[in-house]
Amino acid sequence: MDPSIVLAQKVNEQMCDELIRLRLVESEMVDQAKTQMANHLERGEIKNACLLKILIWDLKLVEEKKVLDYQIEKFNLGFCDITNYDIDRDELPEFKLRECWASMSLPIDFMSEVFFVATAHYLSSDVISHWENRLCRDIVWFVADLSSLTLALETLEREEQGQIEEKGPVESQVEKQNDGEDQEEKEEIKKVAT
Repeated sequence: MDPSIVLAQKVNEQMCDELIRLRLVESEMVDQAKTQMANHLERGEIKNACLLKILIWDLKLVEEKKVLDYQIEKFNLGFCDITNYDIDRDELPEFKLRECWASMSLPIDFMSEVFFVATAHYLSSDVISHWENRLCRDIVWFVADLSSLTLALETLEREEQGQIEEKGPVESQVEKQNDGEDQEEKEEIKKVAT
């Protein structure tokens, strides 16, 4: 079996358990999300097989801000807006983007023998142990939101496939996504007003 699928299964199960334990979601509410996640994994769609994304974006059962705030406060982590980073894969060890999707984590920098890793899944000890074993160095962890992680990973995928020649921040893509979200909000307001 694909190791990234095994990693995704372990990470998502652990994230689900933690979200329930922290009462950020009710156990009865996650069944639909688990089904969607399992369907994505069966089809090998690792980038869509993220329980947290499904709960936040698709089903709107969890507030991402609460999850981020908890991780920042409980573990004394910093928040990282990945759109401000120019991630140079040549400066980092070789890693597969599938393992990044599976763990919703991304090594973003390396300085003075220390790696900097951004993640949406710090609540999962499997994520932490995976990257500690994988990188074999000290890690400074940051939490990141799902949007910026997703955009950064998609940009790296396109670079890997040779579709983008110039490496750089994903800021313009975030602006495009935010413009679309703003438009959706405006349309929702119009519907409610009429």
